[in-house]
Amino acid sequence: MAVIKKQRAYYSWETATADKGSWSYNTEDIKFYQSPRWRRLRALILQSEPLCRECKRKGLITEAKVLDHILSIRNGGAKLEENNLQPMCHSCHNTKSAKERHGKS
Repeated sequence: MAVIKKQRAYYSWETATADKGSWSYNTEDIKFYQSPRWRRLRALILQSEPLCRECKRKGLITEAKVLDHILSIRNGGAKLEENNLQPMCHSCHNTKSAKERHGKS
């Protein structure tokens, strides 16, 4: 019988390091993303706008599971400013994050 190895889920506070794609934890990011203030804001925005904005632009209807910083925190984006946050599905968020990591727009 074939065994399918389950892939590990990565959290938003985990970041890739340069050496062979290993992952490390940024304790400041962990504190922020687990803070009650972030969790309340995330829940409020996902409740008020439950669909992925990027999919909506493409004419698709997909449930948003992630709250994304439009301008990343690393690039000077505000952490808790509603105008800098958008609901996204995992697929769109991963695509956007990969482009940002590799310097593409």
